[in-house]
Amino acid sequence: MIAEHLPEKTYTQVFIACSPDDQPARKFMKKRLERDCRDIRFVEESDLAPFSPMWMLECRRTLADADKLLCLIGQSTWRLKQTIWLMNTAIALGKEIVGIKMQPEQLFEIPRPLVVNNFPIIDWHSAELASYLSLEKLAS
Repeated sequence: MIAEHLPEKTYTQVFIACSPDDQPARKFMKKRLERDCRDIRFVEESDLAPFSPMWMLECRRTLADADKLLCLIGQSTWRLKQTIWLMNTAIALGKEIVGIKMQPEQLFEIPRPLVVNNFPIIDWHSAELASYLSLEKLAS
């Protein structure tokens, strides 16, 4: 029996995590990425509530399908247990995380999993954003 080949993947699947306070920024970022990056699909945007076993199970399943976790960094991101759990789960699943500073002029604390694991942290308006999420970056 000959194994069937799956079609080559032509896009990056991105899971977006942010605090409830950053929902307007999430909508803005998603629209920007949809406009600028044709090879991106969004698998989920976490609303972080409620932090329950069912929510965790659903997020773990969705993260398993994602290629990258995009973590929007705002004022309270570093201390939200849901965001930290999402990052730690993504790391355990072998996913790359990209931290996005939504207000680069502010000196918000960076979530520990991003710092400890040396994941890229870039400004939302950076020209590099699209390249961090591209298929070429997945191969590296």
